Amino acid sequence: MRFALVLTLPLLAACESPIPLTMDPNAIRIATAAEVTGCTPTEVITTTTGVFGTIGQERALELARNETIQTALQSGANTMVYENGAPGSQDVFVRARAFSC
Repeated sequence: MRFALVLTLPLLAACESPIPLTMDPNAIRIATAAEVTGCTPTEVITTTTGVFGTIGQERALELARNETIQTALQSGANTMVYENGAPGSQDVFVRARAFSC
């Protein structure tokens, strides 16, 4: 019994995602490089989409964008500039620079 519990708990923990499935579109401002010249950089964030599995590439990109936004907010940023993975792109990873403006 204990052995089964030891094997089951990590599997259940892996199913729970700390990444929000949806993000408030106003949570962070998306800007261009020209718009952040007077801002303070907080972090460069790279997030991979991982394995698409049954969710599909676009949903995987959306989740990666959400994780990127969450990381930017945690770093104290209120503005982000996408380098890869902006909405509408088909990149396999998201890379963004976070700023406090």
